[in-house]
Parts: sequence; C-alpha cells; structure tokens
Amino acid sequence: AIIAVLVAMLAIESLRSQALLTMLVTVLIIISYFIFNRNKNSTVLNPKSKNEESVRF
Repeated sequence: AIIAVLVAMLAIESLRSQALLTMLVTVLIIISYFIFNRNKNSTVLNPKSKNEESVRF
C-alpha cells in the first residue's frame, strides 16, 4: 500500500493530468468496493443472501 501511494505521488508530480487523477480515484473506488464485498461476504452466514449474490453476478 505504501509503495502504491509513493508511485501515485510520483505520477501526480510528474504528470499532473486530470485523466490520471480520475484514473487514481477510479482505482481507489474499485479497491474499496472489492474490500467491502469481501467483508460483506465473510460476515454473511445466510445461504439465501449468497444465492441472491450468485444470481446477481
């Protein structure tokens, strides 16, 4: 995580482009989305919810 932050800081300092900032924000949203889904799946013990998720995906 620290290496990713350093690389992002170097990229922002070198390019400072709006597209790069948008891409970084999108990556952060995707990472947080996957972490949220993983935590939700690990805490849910109801098989009905797992069936609903399998149908959704």
